[in-house]
Amino acid sequence: MTSTLRQTGLLRLGAALAATLLVAACQTTSLSGASSAIEYRTNAEVLDDKSVEAKINKGVEDLSTQYVMDVTTDAYAGRVLLTGTAGAANAKESVERVARSTPEVKTVHNEIQIAGEESATRDLTIAGKLKTKLLATKGVSSNNYTIRVVNAVVYIIGIAESDAEFNTVLNVARNVADVKRVVNYINIDASRAS
Repeated sequence: MTSTLRQTGLLRLGAALAATLLVAACQTTSLSGASSAIEYRTNAEVLDDKSVEAKINKGVEDLSTQYVMDVTTDAYAGRVLLTGTAGAANAKESVERVARSTPEVKTVHNEIQIAGEESATRDLTIAGKLKTKLLATKGVSSNNYTIRVVNAVVYIIGIAESDAEFNTVLNVARNVADVKRVVNYINIDASRAS
């Protein structure tokens, strides 16, 4: 079972890396009227967040021998968003304990759903449409948002530079086909305006 979990984890890591590279390539392409590709976090802050994700993922991997789950960890400026599915409520709580025990973590948003039928294809389609729309939306720095979709529920964590950008991001997300609900963990930080 552990090797299957590791293989699944490697496949997910590879898919995530490919998607990240694709989005990065798209974001460096100039689109008429499109948003800028500015990342508010410094390279050091991004690396710190990736380190936090790795620590939490290691702890979650250790739990995977006890529970059936598919969990994604996203860290953004000391805040952690947990999404995905778990086979039981105690698995969801165990993952949250791992995240909260990580010293660099200030806040944990636990949005792990208890396992049920999910449509990975639908969720990937929703995420792709939303990321594409945000990339092409004037006044939105799409690099500053991490988006996850689980069972047609969209989770967004990041930093908006204004109330207008904040509202635009949420409106775009709410208007993507098949989205059931949008859960927002966006902070507004006008000091980062370009």
